[in-house]
Amino acid sequence: AKARAADRAAAAGGAAEPASLKKVSLLEDSRRAANVAIGLEYFSRQYRGDDDALCRAVASLSEWLDGPKLRSLQVQLPTPEEEALVRSYVDDAANDAARLARPERFFAAALRWPRFAARVEAACFRAEFDEQAWDACRAADKVAAAVAALVGSEGLGRVLRYLLKAGNALNSGLASGDAAGVALGSLGAFATARGKGGANLVDYVAEIFAERGQAADLDFVDALPSLAEAARYVDDDHTRGALRKLRSGLAQVQAEAKAAEASLSSADRKRAAALRKKSGEAPAPEVASPAAPATAKGRAALDAQATVRFVVEAGRCVDEAAKAVAGLEAKIAALDAATKKCRAYFGATGGPAAAALKLVFGALDGFASEVRRSRDKLRRKLAAKERNAKRAAAAAAKADPAAPAP
Repeated sequence: AKARAADRAAAAGGAAEPASLKKVSLLEDSRRAANVAIGLEYFSRQYRGDDDALCRAVASLSEWLDGPKLRSLQVQLPTPEEEALVRSYVDDAANDAARLARPERFFAAALRWPRFAARVEAACFRAEFDEQAWDACRAADKVAAAVAALVGSEGLGRVLRYLLKAGNALNSGLASGDAAGVALGSLGAFATARGKGGANLVDYVAEIFAERGQAADLDFVDALPSLAEAARYVDDDHTRGALRKLRSGLAQVQAEAKAAEASLSSADRKRAAALRKKSGEAPAPEVASPAAPATAKGRAALDAQATVRFVVEAGRCVDEAAKAVAGLEAKIAALDAATKKCRAYFGATGGPAAAALKLVFGALDGFASEVRRSRDKLRRKLAAKERNAKRAAAAAAKADPAAPAP
C-alpha cells in the first residue's frame, strides 16, 4: 500500500497534468492556490514541470537554486494543514493523484521527502551565510574603525585637553572648576555659547591653536571616518544578532547533514565520503533530471544520489560557515575590547554599550563638524588677511618704486 501511495505521489509530482482530466483542488483558499501556482511557474520552466525534479534539486543543494530562488520557493511550501489534506488524498487508493491541481501536485512531491522544509532552510543558509557573515564583519569593522580613530586621534586629544584647561580656568572657584575631563554632553555648549562678534569657544580655540602654530592639530577632523555612518552599525542586531543567527543556521545544517547521512546505505555513505574527498573545493556533480518521469526504482536511485550530494555539500557548508563564524567571533571580541576602552576614555561608562557608543559618536560627530567649521573659517580669515597684505604691499610698491620689497 505504501509503495502504491508513493507511486501515486510521484505521478502527481512528476507527470505533466493531462488536459482531459478535471483538476482536483484541495485548497479552500483560492487566492493561496493561485499564488502557489504562479510562484511555481518560474521553476516549471527550469524543470519542465517535473515537481519531483524540483524537489530533488532542493534536496541535493543544486547550484542553480540561489538564495532569492529558494526564498521564493519557501513561501510556496505546504502548511501542516495543506500537507494533511494532500496526504489524505494521495493515500486513498480510490483517488487519482494525476488529477491534482498544480499546487497540490507540488505538495505531493514535497511530501516524499520527510524533512523537506528543513532541507529548504538548509539550502537557504548555504546560499546566504557568506554574505550575512560579510555584512556582520563589515559592521564590526566600521564601528571598530570609528572607535580606534577617536581614541587614537592626537589632535582631538589636544583640543579636548585645551578645552578642559580653558573650562577649568573660566570656572575657577566654582564646583565645576576642577573637572577631570570634558563631559560629552558639554561639547554642544562650546558651539552654542557665543561671545563678542558671535564667536563661540571652538572659534576661540582655533584662534589660539593658530597663534601657537598648532593649527594642524585641528586637521584631525579630516582623518575621522563618518561617525554618523558608524553609529548606524552600533546596534547588536548588526553583529551579535547576526552571529546568533549564523550559529543557529549552522547548527540546523549540521543536524540535517547528520540525519541525511544516517538515512544512506553503507555503500552510499562511503560514496559520499569519497566524493567529498575527490571534489575538494569544487561542487559535487549535480543530480541529472530524467527526460521522462522515473519509475519507483528510478526515483529511489535518484533520491539516493540527491541525498549523497546533500551530505557532501552540507558538510562543505558546515566547514566554511564554521570558519566564518569563528572570524566574526574574533572581530566581535576585538570590538568589545575597543568599545570598553573607548567608553572609559570618553567617560561613557553607564548603560548598555550600544547606547554609550551612540552617545560618543553623536557628541563627537557634532563637535568635529563645529571644529571643521571653525578651522575653515579661520583659514578663510587668514587667507583674506594674506591677500590684503599682498595688495597693500603692491600698492605701496607702485606708489614708491624705490621702496624695498616687503
